[in-house]
Amino acid sequence: MPDGTRFRVSRRQAMKIGAGAVVVGAVGVDVAQRIAAAAEAAAVHGPAISSDPRHAQSGRVVEVDGNQVQVQVFGSGTLVSAPLVGFPDAVVPRVGDHVTLTDVVPGFEVAALPLVHWISGVPKVRTDQTIGIGGTRLLPTAPLLDASRLGAPVSVSVLDTSLATAQVFGVRGLPA
Repeated sequence: MPDGTRFRVSRRQAMKIGAGAVVVGAVGVDVAQRIAAAAEAAAVHGPAISSDPRHAQSGRVVEVDGNQVQVQVFGSGTLVSAPLVGFPDAVVPRVGDHVTLTDVVPGFEVAALPLVHWISGVPKVRTDQTIGIGGTRLLPTAPLLDASRLGAPVSVSVLDTSLATAQVFGVRGLPA
């Protein structure tokens, strides 16, 4: 694609690749916009990590070592090691959680960004002590979703995962 090509990416698509409000605050609006463009380009041309900032790819965390993760790229099985960028202090990805790999974060050759999506509903404690919103099970120790939020409508950003429970990435209250 020629330089200067603009992509249209919905807010939902941007959130799906980790370019949500928390990441925007961590890496800047320009980088978040380039990440959104990378997701669109990857959907058209296939995922790749290259020096072209229009590309990004997602994968499953297979190892966590402090601020560094080893990621198995979806589709290719390639293993990539990258530092975590854009994660709040309370959230560390687990083996099985999903991240987006990109080369558009200043100061990093390749960075692992959160891959999140939003769910809305009224959080309730389930019989297995997890917190449920709709059909999604959240970790029972979700520090961002404390007991004061139970029973009140919220919109919750959760880290995409292959595991049975998801981690809470951000919470917004909704009108009752």
